[in-house]
Amino acid sequence: MSEDKVVATVKNGDISSSDGRLLPLYLKRTRDVEGWLASRAIDESRTNSRLLKKALRLHTADNAQTALAVNAANLTDRYWFKPDGSTAKYEDVVFR
Repeated sequence: MSEDKVVATVKNGDISSSDGRLLPLYLKRTRDVEGWLASRAIDESRTNSRLLKKALRLHTADNAQTALAVNAANLTDRYWFKPDGSTAKYEDVVFR
């Protein structure tokens, strides 16, 4: 999603359909959804990142799963993942 616009549909880690105009360049070039998700997680070398994960009750070391725990929302852009069947809106996941 880009805000509330569907950018791509992902099934089993594969992009099954997409809007090439809005698809992030990394995904356009590599089609590597898991790698893109992992890049959206907090950098584990940052001070207190483990404490933050603990506070959020994130018990996974997998960066892609960490990103998905917050719908892959990020402070620097408007992309996020909306689970199948979810009624969530961008307003529900955006960081403030």
